[in-house]
Amino acid sequence: MTSAIYRIAAAALAALGFMLPAAVGFAQGSPKIQANRDEIVGKLANHQFHQLDRELSAYEEQAENDLSFEMNAMVAFSAFDTSQELIAARLNDWVKTMPDSYAAALARAHCEVETAFRWRYYDNRPQRLAKMAQALRDARGDLTTALAIHPNLGLAYALRIKAARFGAPKAELEHDKSDALAEAPASFAVREQIMFSLRPLWGGSQEAMREFAVASQDYAARNRAMRFLLGWVALDSGDALAGQQGKEQQAIDDYTRALQAGGDYWMAYLRRAEAFYDLGQMKDSLRDATRAQELFPGYYETLRLLAYTTAFVNQPDKSIVWVSEFMRFEPTSSNMEQLFMLDEVALESHAAKQGIALAHDASSPQQEKLQDMESTLPSEPGGRFYRLSDVANAAFDARDFDKAEQYANELLSDARQYPNDWNYGNAIFQGNIVLGRVALARDKNIEQADSYLLAAGASPGSPQLNSFGPTMSLAKELLEAGERTVVLDFLDQCRRFWKMGRQKLNVWIDTIKAGGTPDFGVNLTV
Repeated sequence: MTSAIYRIAAAALAALGFMLPAAVGFAQGSPKIQANRDEIVGKLANHQFHQLDRELSAYEEQAENDLSFEMNAMVAFSAFDTSQELIAARLNDWVKTMPDSYAAALARAHCEVETAFRWRYYDNRPQRLAKMAQALRDARGDLTTALAIHPNLGLAYALRIKAARFGAPKAELEHDKSDALAEAPASFAVREQIMFSLRPLWGGSQEAMREFAVASQDYAARNRAMRFLLGWVALDSGDALAGQQGKEQQAIDDYTRALQAGGDYWMAYLRRAEAFYDLGQMKDSLRDATRAQELFPGYYETLRLLAYTTAFVNQPDKSIVWVSEFMRFEPTSSNMEQLFMLDEVALESHAAKQGIALAHDASSPQQEKLQDMESTLPSEPGGRFYRLSDVANAAFDARDFDKAEQYANELLSDARQYPNDWNYGNAIFQGNIVLGRVALARDKNIEQADSYLLAAGASPGSPQLNSFGPTMSLAKELLEAGERTVVLDFLDQCRRFWKMGRQKLNVWIDTIKAGGTPDFGVNLTV
C-alpha cells in the first residue's frame, strides 16, 4: 500500500535530516487524537483484519463511554474516506472475512459514500449519476448491517445522513435525521451532518442552523465538540463568499467569526486557510492548514493545501512529505505528481549546496529491496523464471536501469523455453514493459519505448492479466510524451486478453481520444 513516492520522499528527507511529521493532534480541552491513518490503512493492506477490528471497536467503545473521545473515532473511520480502488478491494476482503463486524461494514460504507461523492462532483461522464446511486445503495446496505450489529452506533447514523443528503428523497433524509437524534442525541458526528443538511445550499436556512446550534448546547456538558456548531452560521456565510474574486477578505472575516463563536474547529481553520491561499497569503494559509491537520489529521483537502503552501513558502522538504501523504490514499493526481517532481528538484538543489547526494543509493529502500530480492533469486532456471519479473521491476524502481534491462532481457529469453507455462504471458508483458520504461527513462528513446509497449500488448495474456488487467505505467509515461496513437493501439491490443476490463478500456480510450489523460488508478501498480 505504501506508495513508491512516499518511500522515495522518506529516503530523500532522511539524507537531509528531516523527519516525517506525526499525524496526531488535539483541540484545547479535548483528548489527544490517537488514531493514525497510516497505521489503520496499513493494517487493512496487510490483511490484519482482526487486529484492525479490535482497534476500531476500541475507539468506538471509548467514545461511547466518554464522548470527548468521539473526534478520535471520527478520525479513525475517516481513514476510509477515499475512492481508491485498492483500498476498496481490501475493504471487501475484510467484510467477507468478518461479516459480523460492524467496524468492517462501517469502514466500507465510508469508502462507498466517498466514492459516490467523487462520482457526483469530480466526474463528468454520462454514467456518473448511476454510479453515484449504486455506491449510495451499497453504503446504505452496509450501514444497515452495521446498525443491526451495533444499534447505537452514532458514526453510522451520521454517515447515513450524509449519504441521504447526496441522493435520497427529502422524506428519507428527515427520517434518518430523526432516527439519529433518537438513538445518538449527544453525538457530534450526527449533529454535524444534520447541520450540513440545514444549510441554504441543501434547502435549509441560516436561521434553522442557528436554532439547531443553540439547541445542541444542551449536550455540551457531555460532548464539548457541540460548541463547534455555534460557528456554523458564520462558516456558511464564508463559504458563500469563498472563491469569489474580490471577496476573499470578507470570507476570511467570516471564518474568523466562526472560530470566535465555535472555538477550535478544524473545518473553520481549513476554510480560512483556503481563503488565505486564494488571496496569496501563503504563510497565513500554511498556519491555518497546519492547525486543521493537528485537529483532524489526514483529511485529503488539508493534505493537498499543505503540499502547495509549503512549496510556495520554499519548504520543499515539507511539501514533498505532504504530497506523498496525499498520494498514498488518493487516486492518481497529475498535479500532485508534478508538484512532487518540482519538490524533488528543489531538494536535490538544496542537497547539492550542502554536498549531500540524494541519488538512489544503496541505503535507499528501493536499493535494499532490490538487494534482498537478488539475494533470494533462485539459480535453478524454473524457479528463477517466476521471480525475474519482480526483480526487473524492483531494479527499475531502484533506478538501476542497467540491471533492470539485464533482468528483463533474461526474462524474455527464458520465456521462449516455457511457451506453454501459465507465466509465459506475464513474462512477455512485464519484460517488454520494463525495457520500454528503461528506454524512456535512461535513453530518452521514445520510438524504442513505443515498440516495447506494443510488444507487451502482443502478450497472449495470463491468469493475472486476464483478471486484473495490464500495468499502465509505461502507457502513462508515453502519453505524457505525446504518444497518444501508440497508447490507443496498445489499449486495443489489451482487449484480447482483458475481457473483464473492456468497459474500463473503453473509458480510457474515449478519454485519450478526447484529448485527456485517463485515471488509470490501481492499474498503475498491478
